[in-house]
Amino acid sequence: MLLYETAGKSTLTAILKNKLSCLPHLHSRIEAGLMIKGSVNMVIHGKNYTVKEGDAFFVPPNTIHSYEDKEEVLAHLLICPPADIAPFFGETAAYSTACPVIHLEDRHLTEQIFIRMENLAQSREPLAAQGAMSYASAIISEMLMCAKVAPGEKEKDLTAAQKILNFCDMNYKRNINLDTLSAELGYSKYYISRVFSGDIKTSFTDYLRGLRIHAAKRLLKGTNMNVTDIAYEVGYTCVRTFNRQFSQVTGISPTEYAKTRRQTTK
Repeated sequence: MLLYETAGKSTLTAILKNKLSCLPHLHSRIEAGLMIKGSVNMVIHGKNYTVKEGDAFFVPPNTIHSYEDKEEVLAHLLICPPADIAPFFGETAAYSTACPVIHLEDRHLTEQIFIRMENLAQSREPLAAQGAMSYASAIISEMLMCAKVAPGEKEKDLTAAQKILNFCDMNYKRNINLDTLSAELGYSKYYISRVFSGDIKTSFTDYLRGLRIHAAKRLLKGTNMNVTDIAYEVGYTCVRTFNRQFSQVTGISPTEYAKTRRQTTK
């Protein structure tokens, strides 16, 4: 499983997705969605939840989470910085629910708001971005009210797992290993290994590989860089290793991936 692509930290991501599966990860944004078809297993801080057709789901900022598709899925997804909806909830608001799976009072209305938000997010018309963010705020507000949770708690300090993931996300292009994390974060490498196996449910090696392959897929699809340059750009020191691991994860070679994806974007 790989991390799915999101927009930059200062923008709204609003999209209808047919795949949610991704590695455990975290980011500083609010993430919320509505399952239209199928079901997924969602893991938040090591706890498993099933999101079924018709369910909404909500992930607060800086929360370790992952998804695994159980079948063919279709879901509306929004990801936005808390600061962008601060005028609606207050600048110091934090967002959390007792359960991340939420049963909405009017699923069809929320779905229509998702669709309007997605259309505006793709529009270049004046005030479209502001309109899309207004819809995002309405969706988040509806979810919090249905979950009977009001924002207001101050953000807590990051856990060890969050600090470790943040470090990996920021430094995956470097030649890092458990000794690097231990030296720079102040945890023993044995403790870091336990955090990966216990809290993140994968190994450090597999997580780092997932980050690099995910970054490589973006470059193969969105740029004209050659495979060798991309391998070095995302942190590999051996192109042969990159080719082998990319094929193991995706089922095709980097060259084949670039050929098919670049053709579809023309």
